[in-house]
Amino acid sequence: MSSSTLAGRIATQGIVSTFCRMVAAICAIAMSAIVTRSLSTEGAAAFFLAMSIANFLLLWTTFGVERAALRFIAENRSAQPSTARRTVFLAIAITIASSCTIVCLMGSPIGVLVAERVLHAPLLAPCMLSVAIWGVLRAILSAVTESLRGLHRVIPAAVFGAAADRFLC
Repeated sequence: MSSSTLAGRIATQGIVSTFCRMVAAICAIAMSAIVTRSLSTEGAAAFFLAMSIANFLLLWTTFGVERAALRFIAENRSAQPSTARRTVFLAIAITIASSCTIVCLMGSPIGVLVAERVLHAPLLAPCMLSVAIWGVLRAILSAVTESLRGLHRVIPAAVFGAAADRFLC
């Protein structure tokens, strides 16, 4: 591959990645503006608390598996493609399995107890299952994004990692 072709690919992927991040940032600002103007103070506070909980659940549903898988996928992409594919499926399977556990816990009375007694957010209590599903969707999206990065699919990873993630958050 010539240096001009490599430079062109790097420039194209960089521009697409930057564009996706800009779209994501604009969406985040727009969402915050809509939420703060549309909801009462208590409703907006509950929404932003729910968003923080979903971000926290993202850590518990992935356990960092997607980051570890990224390295294995990138290492085995060319030499052992079957190992790379197995790693992608394993990372997503672990994320889904741990996500099911989180959804069950947050959808049970434990989630309501956490909302009411720990967070002192009674508005959030009936929504804990939805918040858990929100976190799970973000976790699966994160696993897919890191797998795409490991497979050197920069543009789809940028789309999933920046733009699509912001639509869920």
